[in-house]
Amino acid sequence: MFRGVSFVTGDKTARIVAMKACEALNNSGYDAEMCAPAEAVCKVRDDMLYLADDAETVKRLADASAKVCGFMHGTNKQERFPGLKYVFDDVDEVDSDSYRKAWERLAGCPWTIAKTDRLLIRETTIDDLEALYDIYSDPRITRYQDGLYEDREAETQYMKDYIEKIYGLMGFGIWSLVRLEDNTLIGRAGLSAANGFDNIELGFTVGIPWQRQGYAYEACSQILRFAEWVLGVTRVYASVKHGNTASAGLCVKLGFERGEETHDGYIRYLWRADNGQIHNGS
Repeated sequence: MFRGVSFVTGDKTARIVAMKACEALNNSGYDAEMCAPAEAVCKVRDDMLYLADDAETVKRLADASAKVCGFMHGTNKQERFPGLKYVFDDVDEVDSDSYRKAWERLAGCPWTIAKTDRLLIRETTIDDLEALYDIYSDPRITRYQDGLYEDREAETQYMKDYIEKIYGLMGFGIWSLVRLEDNTLIGRAGLSAANGFDNIELGFTVGIPWQRQGYAYEACSQILRFAEWVLGVTRVYASVKHGNTASAGLCVKLGFERGEETHDGYIRYLWRADNGQIHNGS
């Protein structure tokens, strides 16, 4: 579990900025410290995120298995950090959640997207695949949508690539729905941008044992809020296979407007952020 941030620098200007960042982290309930490079390399902790301001120190920390990012400040603007996933600037203005998410990504931990009264919406992990295969094994699930790869090794590789390239680069995707009361994975829902960021699409699947209990509406309502409030998206689409009356009904309940049927048998629905339905929870 993420414990805090260690700012690794010997630069006086960097230490002044890092001091402010440490204070903000402490106020948020996290540990924060400043260390000289030699000191940090000798005491790497798995639950800390390390921010270093030069490439040599970054390499030494990485060689010591630290979860490390770069950070920029007034006197190292020419520094380059090849191969790093994250480089922070203005660290005294970065919120603690951003540091936590960087640590989680580097640790291979799924990001929590949101919680509802009954559900945890989080990124999917390789460990979820067994439960997902159980859900998708029912032909009623795959009647209106594609299933998983029959070859589990192929699905595992696909999921690894998805976590790295979709979650890692875009920060959103199709997520797992976990019931809070018993930690059971009951389905998936989320956002995709296969046709570009101007065509964000909502997708959802709830396993047969948990259907008709309001879980899909609960999850999708929260995801639409995420789309608007976090991503700044004001239009979300949904494609529903002709004859899938349950999904069509959910779209209408969520405030989507029905559009035209496509040549391949899908009906396009459009949700607009200004329709007010999700804002007031109706």
